[in-house]
Parts: sequence; C-alpha cells; structure tokens
Amino acid sequence: MLRGLYSSTGGMISEMYRTDCIANDLANVDTTGYKRTEATFTAYPRDMYNRIKDAMEQIGPMPIPRPTPIGVMGTGVMVNDTITIFEQGRLEKTDNSTDMALNGEGFFTLVNDKGEARLSRNGSFTMDGTGTLVDHNGWRLASIPSGAVLPETTPLIDGAGKLAVQAAPLKLDPMTPFTVTGEGMVMQEGTLVGRIAISRVDRPGTLIRVGHNQYDLGQNSAFQTTQTGISQGYLEGSNVNPVKALVNLISAQRAYEANQKSIVSQDESLARLLAIPK
Repeated sequence: MLRGLYSSTGGMISEMYRTDCIANDLANVDTTGYKRTEATFTAYPRDMYNRIKDAMEQIGPMPIPRPTPIGVMGTGVMVNDTITIFEQGRLEKTDNSTDMALNGEGFFTLVNDKGEARLSRNGSFTMDGTGTLVDHNGWRLASIPSGAVLPETTPLIDGAGKLAVQAAPLKLDPMTPFTVTGEGMVMQEGTLVGRIAISRVDRPGTLIRVGHNQYDLGQNSAFQTTQTGISQGYLEGSNVNPVKALVNLISAQRAYEANQKSIVSQDESLARLLAIPK
C-alpha cells in the first residue's frame, strides 16, 4: 500500500512540473521568437512479482523453488527532462526595417562586448548611435562582412562560445537606409555591407535556455547556414498554440487532482487498518 502512496506522489510532482511548463508557454504566447516546451517523464524501475511457496524442483542433491511469475508492477513516474520544440512560428508584419524574421531552421547570432556568442530567434533589433543592430538586451547582431569568407567546415561559434574571427557585429551607416535580401545580404545604396550570420546547430535539443529568449551552445559548435530565408519588416511570433496549451493545462490539473485523491484514499485505508483491534 505504501507503494501506492509513492506512485501517487511521483504523479503529483510530475503533473506539477508539467503545469509549470504549460503556464510558462502561455505567459510567452506573445513573445517574439519564443519556442514552446514539453516536459518528458520516465518510469521508475518496475518490480517483477513471483508466486511464493511453489513446488520444489529437484536439481542435483538440493531441491530449489521454481516460482511462477505473476507479472510486472509499475512504481510511478518521475520528471526526465524539458525539451524545446523548434517549430516555425507565424510571421507578423511590422514594416520596421530593423525587424527580421527567419524562415526555416537556424538562429540569429548575437555577440556581446566580451566576444561571447549566443543564439536567438527573436529578430526585433534597434540601431544604436554607431550603426550597430542590437537586441533589447544590448547583444549585437553578428554578420559576415563583405569580402570575408567563412568556410562551411569552420564553426561560426566554437565550443568555447566564441565567435569566428571572420564574423563581426553588423555595422551600418545610421544615416542611410538599408535593405536585407531574402538570402540575408545587407545592402546600403546598392553596396553589399555583409551577410547576416545565421547559425545552424546539428542538435538543437542540446541548446541551453539562458533567459531573454536566448540560447547557449554549451560545449557544442554552430556553423553558418545560407539555406534559411530572412524576411525584413517581419517578426516571428511564438509557436505556442493557446487553445492546445489550455487543454493540456486542464488535463495536467485533472491528473494532479486524481493523484491527490488517490493519496487521500490510501491514507484513509491505512488509518482503518491501524484502527483494527489486535
């Protein structure tokens, strides 16, 4: 009976964690470039049960029991991991020249003053006084300057989280309009300034969320991709479906309540058992 208490407790903890993930998704339903998450679970080791006091089998000089298997009983679940679902979000038109949205796989490459690089799907940028495109946290948008060549086999971001020497923050003339082609080419007055550095990660599931809608590569590397399209004057919305999220939230809450009632029921049964006169 105590096994039932532990199983129900594990179920409550798991559903509470699942509820937190869904609630966070709903809170970011309007966050630019946000990617929804899913909680995953794993089962505790299962127990194999055999019938006792079966017939003895004579093997050599010593009789040994030959138990008959009854079956396997689960012992509950526990939280395994949280995975990020990198599905494409809807594109929303803004007509702001510094706003950009990615069409397909890949990430904007951001760099700070220390040369540390991070990834993001949030293409909402502004231009500072020096002509550099920065996000809302001050991270600068990286590019491959005109004339620089980055071989496909050379990481855009290495395993130490540093930007390749061929890449640099995008620098523009703040007094001159600019355009970005679908291939990521940045043009000013018909002159190629550079190509926006779009990072490709072979295993995006290993990326680490670090807040502010940014991702850290950990010990992995990222390579440049030219296969992802860019839409200037658009932003990519969240890929959270609020209707599905609400349904999943209700389901998680009901499962939590079911496990809670199971604990109450087992507690009452134990109380009655202990109240039996000896």
